Amino acid sequence: MVMPWQDVGVRKWCAIGVVLVLVAGVATVLFQVRNRVPNRLIRLRDGSVLTLRTTTFGRVHAPELRHPLLLRMDTWTPAFLRRFLGSGTMGGTFQFGSGDCLVLWLALEKGEPPTYQGAWPKLRLELDDGHGTVYRGVQQATCAGPQGMTLHGVIFECFPRRHPVLTLHISDEAGPLGEMTVDNPVHGPFPSWTPRPLPQSVTNGEIVFRLETMEWKGGGAGIDRKDVFVPRLVALRGGEPAPEWEISVRHFEDATGNASSTGLSESEPAWKLFTTWFESPESSQAEGRSLHLRKIPVPALGQRLSLTESGAPGGVGLTLAAIAGPGTYNWSNNVYVGSTAVNPGGDSSSSSSDGIVSQESHTRSQLHLLFSVTNLPVGDRVIVRGQDDRGRRFTSVTLGSLRELRTLNLPVPAGAQFLDLELIPQSSRTADFIFAPAPGTPPVKVKRGPD
Repeated sequence: MVMPWQDVGVRKWCAIGVVLVLVAGVATVLFQVRNRVPNRLIRLRDGSVLTLRTTTFGRVHAPELRHPLLLRMDTWTPAFLRRFLGSGTMGGTFQFGSGDCLVLWLALEKGEPPTYQGAWPKLRLELDDGHGTVYRGVQQATCAGPQGMTLHGVIFECFPRRHPVLTLHISDEAGPLGEMTVDNPVHGPFPSWTPRPLPQSVTNGEIVFRLETMEWKGGGAGIDRKDVFVPRLVALRGGEPAPEWEISVRHFEDATGNASSTGLSESEPAWKLFTTWFESPESSQAEGRSLHLRKIPVPALGQRLSLTESGAPGGVGLTLAAIAGPGTYNWSNNVYVGSTAVNPGGDSSSSSSDGIVSQESHTRSQLHLLFSVTNLPVGDRVIVRGQDDRGRRFTSVTLGSLRELRTLNLPVPAGAQFLDLELIPQSSRTADFIFAPAPGTPPVKVKRGPD
């Protein structure tokens, strides 16, 4: 007698049934996971709903709405099955500044079913570390997604990186609206730095740079207060003050990767202070290390005068291209085509292309020098010392760029007809310090987004 489970036909249909059940179960899970979006929302005063849809961390951001399980399945699922996993990519990538940052991507919804509003309300979004330091986000990006959705990216360059779960506080001008919890995509482990007592000294060549104290200074009241920590720094030569050395750049960092020019969380046992120094333009010793230009005419509004001088003072290659007055300067397909004689209120640039012709316009608000530079070490700069035909002197350290050229704004006195200019490459000196945040100072409550 043949038992039912021994019959080949029965076993075949049983196997098919098991497979169908498994497929149905997997499909159900995938459907639920695929359509699952974190239910983190705040209702605003006008009835609309602010929903946290996803988070990204790093230097390049590509917001993705799918569940993390589906993202992991992409790596081992055969190509012909991946289309069933769906795609939640919003399209495009974003980069904010030069370092890592956290971006919270939120959608503003209204009605049922929801419609997505593009306008962003005046909200304040903040993270705190539980020790009084508040990190304020900056809304700086939007991207379009499926079904008319618009995501708004709120950027945090600094945030409590050691916390596995972050609390996002949302408020408007009338007061608090609510809180959301956010899983921290990067919560360590991080090192713990050991501070050194103040004052501290760092020797760089013949100059000693000393951090004497840290001072706290309040800068206002209310939500826009600017509380900052100010280091008291001095430069010494042979034990005596060297006032010709001026600090150019300084910023704080902590062991978790946060960086700020005003201060960080006192929950960290130590901060590092990074400083860059230059000699003042007036006192810089340039013997044999400068390029001189004599009797250069001062151009009028919108006028651009070509220059051909070049040299390599101190091994740094300088090639002059032009000196130009305030105005708007235009290029077509990388060829300079002319200018507009306007007296603009600020600097700006714009470009457009139809795939055949590319157009560029660059507006500059001051008289400026255009030149190219080669072999300039990272961190160094080029300054200019000048004198007009009336003997009036001026200096400039404003270094920018326009297309492939560097620019130096020239604060020329009114009425000048001709200029003598001296271009000087300057080497920087650096000094770094590590110290404990001052105990008992008020908590920092400043914007922790891009400066």
